Amino acid sequence: MERLIEQYESNLAGSRKVDGAKAESPKSPPEATQPRRSMPRQPVDWMGRYRLQGDPAGYWRACRIADISTAGAGLRLFGVKREEVEGRTIDLSVQLSGDVRNIVDGTDNDLRVGIEFADLMGDSVNYVESLKRSATRW
Repeated sequence: MERLIEQYESNLAGSRKVDGAKAESPKSPPEATQPRRSMPRQPVDWMGRYRLQGDPAGYWRACRIADISTAGAGLRLFGVKREEVEGRTIDLSVQLSGDVRNIVDGTDNDLRVGIEFADLMGDSVNYVESLKRSATRW
């Protein structure tokens, strides 16, 4: 999946060049039209997968999670058009790995397993640390 994203980004960068020079980036909307967030977002760079609910094909596609908060996330979707996602609900899957640190037997033939995240780097560590400091509970 990472290779597909790198290939897409490479193709995108190449398509922005005009006569050997980079084309201007699209202008972002004025500040007044951008909605305010109730929770500040923390920048991250996580690989993920998403699918559009109600999509007849129903397949998972590659994405990158660019920023995240307890209330939402900023995603970079590849190979999809604005019209395909506008007004839709997206299922998001993120894979995080952790080392088992605690196990408690449950009452329903289950286990409660506590993990310590492994291999978090850079912004991901900052986000998890900010959740520890946050008074928000979910």
